[in-house]
Amino acid sequence: MSPCRVVHKTAKSRFKCIYKKIKTRSLKNLLFVLRMRSLLRANLLMRLIGLQAELTNLEEEIDALYRKKDEIESSLKVNKEEVQMREANISKINKEITSAKSFPVLSENEVNSLKLL
Repeated sequence: MSPCRVVHKTAKSRFKCIYKKIKTRSLKNLLFVLRMRSLLRANLLMRLIGLQAELTNLEEEIDALYRKKDEIESSLKVNKEEVQMREANISKINKEITSAKSFPVLSENEVNSLKLL
């Protein structure tokens, strides 16, 4: 039996039948390939949308981290200024201590005599 399941009288008729069957299969295959491409594109588009959303989230996190970094640097600057002020105060106190140590110390007798005055 021929591929077309028809008894053909001529070779030309048989050839047309085979050609039509091949063409139909080719079109079906092409349609399948096109559907697969369409599904693949849809899948890729969904993944792209997901990646774009993830990228947006990462950009927002990076911006938040930069803001936090700026806050920390600002706080660090303020803390450095406070440390410098305290170091200056400590230096001043150390100078006063050194100056006070250079004055002569009074004995008990001198203290008692000053109390009497």
